[in-house]
Amino acid sequence: MALISVGIDHEHASLDLLERATVPEHEWAKMLRTLVSHRNIHEAVFVSTCLRTEVVAVIDRFHGAIDEITETLAEVTGLSKEEFEDRLTVNFEHDVATHLFSVAAGLKSVVPGEFEILGQLRRALELAVEEQSAGSEVTDIFQRAIASGRRVRAETAISRGTTSFARAAASAAIDELGDELAGAHVVVLGAGQMATGVVKSLLAVTPKLTRLTVLNRTLERAETLRNDVSDDRVVVDSLDTAEQHLRGTRLLVSALEVSVPVLAREHFGDFEVRC
Repeated sequence: MALISVGIDHEHASLDLLERATVPEHEWAKMLRTLVSHRNIHEAVFVSTCLRTEVVAVIDRFHGAIDEITETLAEVTGLSKEEFEDRLTVNFEHDVATHLFSVAAGLKSVVPGEFEILGQLRRALELAVEEQSAGSEVTDIFQRAIASGRRVRAETAISRGTTSFARAAASAAIDELGDELAGAHVVVLGAGQMATGVVKSLLAVTPKLTRLTVLNRTLERAETLRNDVSDDRVVVDSLDTAEQHLRGTRLLVSALEVSVPVLAREHFGDFEVRC
């Protein structure tokens, strides 16, 4: 048996293709069950983010396993194999460890050293263990990669400066709008890890915002975020009310994992829209 990783990432594919290849987290378990049902795949961990979708597996036959992985990716994402198979990155045996350690260290991220990837890898492994698709080999390499990623951030300079994708997004908005954010109303769609990072970064901006509204499908999750930041400027509401909050909004940030847009150009009416 051998170790292999097969994936598609921002270094080798367009953002459009990456978006269509992204698998929502609630479908990861189905992906794992399908993978290990194949003849050549004995263990598997699966992770999918907006910039990376990847399988790490213990396999028998190399070419047979690649065919089974690409077929499963096509089935789950709804893409044809022809759309992404020439964009795949494949690593084999010792190269898998080098690759995974680099990913965990943030060396392959759009924002070098970003820490969100560690949480994503940890959740991927936890789910694989729960679904009994992760045996000793992939569990060991993931645990070592995650531990190495933490050590890299603690002992090197890569963790200095902006090391969060969320913080980088907020910084870009702050740089673009500058003093226009003084007394402004900002809306953030979503209440997950990415949205939380954006909210915390925007609340810290000077001059200060007047109000920041968090809209989420699950109101309880938005309320948890509000309690976490403990700032009177934060209000929460259901994602279904998004259109009602657009008027008077200076900045809208979407941090959602959805298959279709929540808002379209027509929802903004005569408002000036800058993307």
